[in-house]
Amino acid sequence: MKKNLFLLLFLGCSLLGYGQGILLHGNKTYAVDTLSYSHMVGPGTNYASYRLPEYPMAIYVMEVDLNNPYIKLEGCMGQDKAFGLEQPTRVAARHNAPGHEVVGVTNGDFYFYLSDDYLSYGIARSGQFINNECVTNPVGRACFVLDDYNKPHIDNLDFNGTITKGSDTRRLHSLNMLRLEWESDQVNANMLTLYTNAFSAKTTNVAGGSYAVIRPKSGAFFFSANKDIPCVVESIAAYEGPTTIPNGKALLHGRGTSSDYLNSLTVGDELTIRLNTNLRREPGLITDFKQTMGGSNHIILRDGELFLTPEQGTSSGVHPRTGMGFSKDSTKVYLIVVDGRQGHSPGVQLDDFGAIFRYFGAWNAVNLDGGGSSVMGVNGSIMNKPSGGVERAVGNGMLIISQAPADDDIAWLEFHDGPFNLPTYASFTPIVLGFNQYGVLKMSRLTGYTLTCTPNLGHIENDTVLVVGGEGCTGTLTATYNGYSVHKTVRVEQSPMNFRLDSVLLDERPYRMEVEGTVNGQKVPIDPKIFAWHSGDTDICSVTDGIITALANGTTWVYGYHADSDYRDSIQVRVQFPTKRYMSQSDMSDMENFTISKSSTLTNWTVTHDNLPDGWNYGVRLNYTYGTSRAPFIKLERQMPLYSLPDSVSLIINTNGEIGFNNVIFGMRSNHETALHSLETGVLTPVEGDLRISYGVKDITDTPTDKIAYPLWIHYISFYITPSTQTSGKSYSLAIKELQLCYDRLVVGLTNLSLADRLLVYPNPVTDGVAHVALALDKPTDIRMEVVNLEGRMLMNKNLEVQFGEVTLPLQGLSQGTYFVRLHQEDKTDLVKIMIK
Repeated sequence: MKKNLFLLLFLGCSLLGYGQGILLHGNKTYAVDTLSYSHMVGPGTNYASYRLPEYPMAIYVMEVDLNNPYIKLEGCMGQDKAFGLEQPTRVAARHNAPGHEVVGVTNGDFYFYLSDDYLSYGIARSGQFINNECVTNPVGRACFVLDDYNKPHIDNLDFNGTITKGSDTRRLHSLNMLRLEWESDQVNANMLTLYTNAFSAKTTNVAGGSYAVIRPKSGAFFFSANKDIPCVVESIAAYEGPTTIPNGKALLHGRGTSSDYLNSLTVGDELTIRLNTNLRREPGLITDFKQTMGGSNHIILRDGELFLTPEQGTSSGVHPRTGMGFSKDSTKVYLIVVDGRQGHSPGVQLDDFGAIFRYFGAWNAVNLDGGGSSVMGVNGSIMNKPSGGVERAVGNGMLIISQAPADDDIAWLEFHDGPFNLPTYASFTPIVLGFNQYGVLKMSRLTGYTLTCTPNLGHIENDTVLVVGGEGCTGTLTATYNGYSVHKTVRVEQSPMNFRLDSVLLDERPYRMEVEGTVNGQKVPIDPKIFAWHSGDTDICSVTDGIITALANGTTWVYGYHADSDYRDSIQVRVQFPTKRYMSQSDMSDMENFTISKSSTLTNWTVTHDNLPDGWNYGVRLNYTYGTSRAPFIKLERQMPLYSLPDSVSLIINTNGEIGFNNVIFGMRSNHETALHSLETGVLTPVEGDLRISYGVKDITDTPTDKIAYPLWIHYISFYITPSTQTSGKSYSLAIKELQLCYDRLVVGLTNLSLADRLLVYPNPVTDGVAHVALALDKPTDIRMEVVNLEGRMLMNKNLEVQFGEVTLPLQGLSQGTYFVRLHQEDKTDLVKIMIK
């Protein structure tokens, strides 16, 4: 039954299949390549990504089937309040719960952020309804609307709020919105604003006027559209700034003539609030607004036609974009993001954005906020590349929510998007997705499945890797888990090969050669075991079945040859072994290799290696006399490749508790990039003693596990001094001890363990890769073995599982030398010394 239920829901979901080209401005058709093939990511929800290589452009698409009973669209707010900024994926994570699982999220509306009142930051400029409640009033801008029958609309949304006492009806200008952009200064100076609990705990710090606290006449407040909301005046007072909004109540704030109106009321007066809201084209068509989302006030597609003047279509320029649209039959909603301001995708102008929506199946579409705000998240992962390098905190967003009952059982499998067109000799490990019976993704990387294939494709290694043969063919790949299976057609083509990297930096960890084949523009790994390999210097590294093992520091070449295709290539191998856990990249002894720049107001400048802080044996002092400056700074520049493959980088400084920093910025990059990553500390207050500023490799590079990123490079360090910590005419000293690298995998404290000389190890020296040791084990015991060289670098870490009495030590692969072996039991550790000959 589970499988049948899922199949029924799955068949109602489109597969995002489209033609070969998009017609854009200039009447030119651009070919569309698929980056991520359409695949289900939740109930009634598919995701895919595409590129237009000639434009160029990267496009990300989510399609939602509104007929699916387990999926819904739901607006969200930064920090869950009308004002407030937060990254959409963080909002999504907070809203994720059993029975309310977030499948996807995008950013939403433009928001206020240029204001003297920080409490207005994040307020949606077009207004917003969430689950039928008005959290900020509409203002006449173009919006995506979902009505109470789950039918989508796109139109300008008009608002006419009123407040009535008896026969006297007044205008209610806004709800949780400080000002109305299109109104005159006179109107804004006389506004009557309703603050609800959706705004925040308190109102804003815009002082002046009067306020009245109101309570519901009966029941609880719910501020929906087009309904009478009876209330009672509870208190009236002068408004003097941020004021608590009592829980379950609301607050009316009046300025100018609206203040006079509030002062004319008395405690106990009964009022009726009405939030009249309508679609501009069809007023009265809908009375309940379940969800709304605005943007730039541009409807880009209406009834299948571009809905922009030529000037509107091009005047805003090429930028990252986010938008929403829906199909002609109103059953499908499309959320689309286009990358921008980057080499792979400069962005898109509005008329082309409308054409993109039409290409993917939309009949109507509206532009939301874009630029650095544009982001799309799917099941907790960011799919696009935000133009600022990181996800921006924004005012609101749109969630795709699964309302299916909580169920963790896997009832359906899907292959993650391909590639499923493979080159000959490919080594392909597919990603298998595990869904429950309702279509909710429960495992994004399912484990424990078994892979099989038709014999013509090749063979399966380790149950999970398809190793393709040397002939072009078409076959079937099957993944099976707990009785459920998924099948995929695989096409194999002859294709050119190449080594992915032309050079690689290695430490003690083995490296599997990366050979690639290319099919339809997509690169796929090829099994390196099909090559004949040899090392140019076997003292520096060895290579077996395409696995390179570093042996000693140095540089050499590794050569590979594939006889069947007569393809040969080579890769330069550089080996750098870290010798201890913490190593100094620079102890600042060679300051002549640094370029130093500074504010001109930092006078009496000297650079010295004398009078260092207590306990320092090396380092540098940068001495200066402070002169008044708005932005004093010191910048050290030097391009340095970091040694080997560190896990983190630290700068150790000492200011004697006299210098604070508004920011310390490190300019760093990966080896394969030219653009620098700016790593910023933010404000650092003065501290006594040493201060360590550290960054992990993940802060420096987006690809920390990819050898292409190494060596990492540092270009500069900038110190932005906090003026308030300085006194004009006073001398200061910034001491820098070193730029330090940390290698977490290297063990420490080896000398703190005493050798277990009482243990008999034989043979010792070891000659055939196997040794034996007699431990005092009175019962079967789990043993874990670690092999460490004399410099403290771990070379092996193996679980020997249950042992009793004599323990066999598998030491194959160790080169000649002396080593320490740790043998870990449940409650103790023995250390033995061995020699390899």
